[in-house]
Amino acid sequence: MWTGGIGSAAIGAAVAGLLVIIVGALVRAPLKQVPENTLKFIVGIMLTTFGTFWAVEGFHFDWPLSDGFILILAAIYLLTSFALISWLKGQKRAISAGVGA
Repeated sequence: MWTGGIGSAAIGAAVAGLLVIIVGALVRAPLKQVPENTLKFIVGIMLTTFGTFWAVEGFHFDWPLSDGFILILAAIYLLTSFALISWLKGQKRAISAGVGA
């Protein structure tokens, strides 16, 4: 009846959807205590990480460590983001100090 694995893919998608709904309901209260900008930052890192990984895989590149490289990409993006944030805060302090002088 179903060809090419579409049936198993549909079942997998339905199970994944239900799992996301259940987990979302369970972690709703604790997540309300996390600042909104922190959540946006984390989601941005995740989207950038997975987007980079899948885009490069689309060009048939074989990542070292296979899917494990996703963690390395996430670490690279996190470290780079924190470095840029620190630099920008320093720039803001320098500008503020220069204006007041």
